[in-house]
Amino acid sequence: MGNLLLTRKPGEGITINVPASEKGTVIHVIAEPNPHNAKQTRFAINAPKSVSVLRDELIERDRKAAEQGAA
Repeated sequence: MGNLLLTRKPGEGITINVPASEKGTVIHVIAEPNPHNAKQTRFAINAPKSVSVLRDELIERDRKAAEQGAA
């Protein structure tokens, strides 16, 4: 199991991808206020290393790069 701590602002998201072979996988997410910045929330994520956790803006960046590469 791996641990990851992400900070998100309102409107920002994360995507958690669980491989089909990992049926029954439990992912534990804890949301807590950021004590250093009231406009942010921190998420503590505990999941197996086979699970990918991506910030949504990185997914969008990669999608745009793939579209530009295909053009």
